[in-house]
Amino acid sequence: MFGFSGPDWFVITILIIAFALSFSISLLFDWSKILRFEKKETTIGILVSIVFSIALSVLLTFFVLILTNPIFNAF
Repeated sequence: MFGFSGPDWFVITILIIAFALSFSISLLFDWSKILRFEKKETTIGILVSIVFSIALSVLLTFFVLILTNPIFNAF
């Protein structure tokens, strides 16, 4: 996909760690209050928080993938 020539397990491990870290950090934010929802306890507020946390995690994981692409191509 990105032309990795290094060991695939190493790339997958880095991406899983990046996703897990960014997801856990993004869960610290109260997305329902940022997006002006009344209560976080509502089902839609919790759902919005989870969806935005996943979206931010995916974006940060792709950012890490793009940044580390030259490093993985050196293998």
